[in-house]
Amino acid sequence: MVLLWAGAMFWLIRFEAFPHLFTHRISGYRNIFSSAPVLMDSWMKILFDGRHIGYSHTLVDIDDQAVPQQYIVQNETRMNLNIMGQMQRIHADVSARLDTTYVLREFAFEMRAGQYSIILTGKRMGHGLFGVEIESPGGIQKTEMEIPDDVVIHSALLEVGLGNMSPGEVMRMRTLDPTTLSLMDMEVRALRREEINGQKALVLASTVQGVEFTSWVDDKGNLLRQETPFGWVLEAAEDTEATAFERDASGQEDMLSRLAIPSANPLRDPRAVRRMKIRLAGLQLSPAELTTSRQRVVPGGSGGTVLEISAEPFSTEPRPDPKLFLAASPFVQSDHKDIIARARQITGKSQSKPDMARAICDWVYDYVEKDPTASLPSAIEVLRVGKGDCNEHTYLFVALARAAGIPARICIGAVYLDGSFYYHAWPAVFLDGWVEMDPTFGQHEADASHIFLCEGESAAQVRLLQVVGQVKAEILEEDYD
Repeated sequence: MVLLWAGAMFWLIRFEAFPHLFTHRISGYRNIFSSAPVLMDSWMKILFDGRHIGYSHTLVDIDDQAVPQQYIVQNETRMNLNIMGQMQRIHADVSARLDTTYVLREFAFEMRAGQYSIILTGKRMGHGLFGVEIESPGGIQKTEMEIPDDVVIHSALLEVGLGNMSPGEVMRMRTLDPTTLSLMDMEVRALRREEINGQKALVLASTVQGVEFTSWVDDKGNLLRQETPFGWVLEAAEDTEATAFERDASGQEDMLSRLAIPSANPLRDPRAVRRMKIRLAGLQLSPAELTTSRQRVVPGGSGGTVLEISAEPFSTEPRPDPKLFLAASPFVQSDHKDIIARARQITGKSQSKPDMARAICDWVYDYVEKDPTASLPSAIEVLRVGKGDCNEHTYLFVALARAAGIPARICIGAVYLDGSFYYHAWPAVFLDGWVEMDPTFGQHEADASHIFLCEGESAAQVRLLQVVGQVKAEILEEDYD
């Protein structure tokens, strides 16, 4: 019932270190290997609030069997997380293959969590153009994407040469997030030199999507420690120590509760609230970004951003471009034959789009078992498995709505639950105007405790990581029918 960016968070904590050209934008793997290929076998243990919950292993090697010879960059990450009282075992693997001129030829990403699994593979088709396959038990989807030569897929390799960086220097680069197939800019700043665990280290601050991580790196470019704003810490370790993590997550703090927005006062009946005024302290989003047909920024004095939210629209937004909100995507497969067939079955012969949208909402609510899920959402996979949290409900709803000819989009934000505002996803459909529904709660009209922060699929959701742990809420007014 709550949003989990497990894939995106996994990718972010893999920023172990960065290359040695620090005063400009790095131009890909060729710069990293500019002096000589670096072989590496690095183990890190992952801690959450001091508890050992997993490990990350990075290997850089040469494949002598390939013709011609290739360089291989691999990472495997294993974690056990407590998500709403359930242990989630997460397996994630990333690999990249480079030719003898250090040009990216192939990459792959695989993630398994519970009953969900997904494999993404990319192969170079031509200059800068990659063919990408997204494989799951529900089938294979194909797409193409541009990946410039200055983009680095796997950041663990970038530990090379950090001992040459001096405090005050800055480096910028572009990376590809394999969990969302999106390009991201990253900036690294050298802060100071200090000792950690008896070793001299350079302290780095790296920022991506507004999220800052702190790393300690020795003069050989080895990562000694990294701290994240989500409570996760990575520490260098021997392989036997790194892999000896806790298999039982029952005593571990619930991750979603830890990341939720605390509320200074309770909301009496969140699923029935029709209007709410709320102050959010620490929210770094503009009024334009926060304004929708049912949410607006209002004056409220100092101390934060005040939002007025209504279950019923304040205004009508312009008609959407059907190309944007009717089209299929690699993870919202509205053109898949199974999605199309199910949409026809649900909507029957109805010609009324409001009736069709309500029927889809009811069907998704009944069909998808409410189960916290640490997965990358995919509509066709949710149709196959029939379990998940808000992301799974939303992706399946949007795919079915688009297959039925109803423009639909994904809303990202927070919703009130058990004393806090948990990060959440829900859909909106365009009828006479935008109507926000919530199939996770079975709502034809999302209640006023839904705080909109942005819209879009996983790539857009990563943006919200910059507000995690930074925002506090105070409910100022609440109204009911």
